Amino acid sequence: MKTSVSVIIPFKDRFDLVDRAVASVMQQTYSQFEIILVNDGSTSSLEREYLMDSRVQYLENPQNQGPGRSRDNGLQVAKGKYVAFLDSDDYWHPEFLSSTVEEIEKDEDLPFVYSYTAEVNSNGEVTGRRRGGNVRAENILPTILKTGRPWSTSSCLWRKSVIDRIGGYPEGYIYEDYVLDTKAALISNKVSFVARDLTFMDMEDDGKITKNFTPEKCMRKLDSLQTIIGAVKDSYVFGADSVRMRLYTSYVSTLGQLLDRMTTFASYPIDRYLSTLEYFDTVSVGERIGIQVGYRFMPQQTARFLRYKKRVAKRSMQRIPEELVFEV
Repeated sequence: MKTSVSVIIPFKDRFDLVDRAVASVMQQTYSQFEIILVNDGSTSSLEREYLMDSRVQYLENPQNQGPGRSRDNGLQVAKGKYVAFLDSDDYWHPEFLSSTVEEIEKDEDLPFVYSYTAEVNSNGEVTGRRRGGNVRAENILPTILKTGRPWSTSSCLWRKSVIDRIGGYPEGYIYEDYVLDTKAALISNKVSFVARDLTFMDMEDDGKITKNFTPEKCMRKLDSLQTIIGAVKDSYVFGADSVRMRLYTSYVSTLGQLLDRMTTFASYPIDRYLSTLEYFDTVSVGERIGIQVGYRFMPQQTARFLRYKKRVAKRSMQRIPEELVFEV
């Protein structure tokens, strides 16, 4: 039987959650799939009977490489026309694959389709919805830059040829999924959906990457945001005030978090991160100089300045007067 869908599941430890994710794939009503498990530096190898199934491939990274690289490692051996990235702490309704395959085959120009995502507790009880509700998006940009991703990583079925054109799954630990979406939109800005809760996101998992936001994670998010800004800065999307302001506030707040957590300046490429602010017309040369001076001599005060700038930026698109820059 020809494989139509490659399901890539990266994981690190938490084998009980891996079992649940794999079981949800095995129970799909759509049978033309393969499962690619990528062990990303677990404390031990995974030993399960389902590894003997001919539909399952098992890969081990030599060391922890993060979800982006792990997904890309899985892509290297994927045989399917379509690809789904199922996080190990999420799982699917039995009709996820049949419904999303049917939807994506309606239009060859769709880079991916998605289902609604329900947030659940450890007992499988629905506690909420992704982004607070079910969003019926018809385009990728500017949707994800205005309101955030209405889909989750696990709720998408991708056309593998699009990911191949992008160059594989972006590396990173934070916001790499936004990078993937943005690059896909520059190929084809269409998206469609299945209006059903077919993906379940476990919100009680202690391994969520957004917890314990360290300086390194701040930099990874900044790296991803830099890639997104670089990709859209010359497009019509960046001309929209709402999009530009969302990117700006996200970037500046993350930079402020990094400044708050820094213990030494030598280890962090702050100048490189500051240079990206040049793309925003709400940032003056005086502000950038003020930040550069501030982070060298007054890191805590500068972080407060950035938070203040974020609040002001949300109220209007006007610049802060340059004379205020040094009054941190």
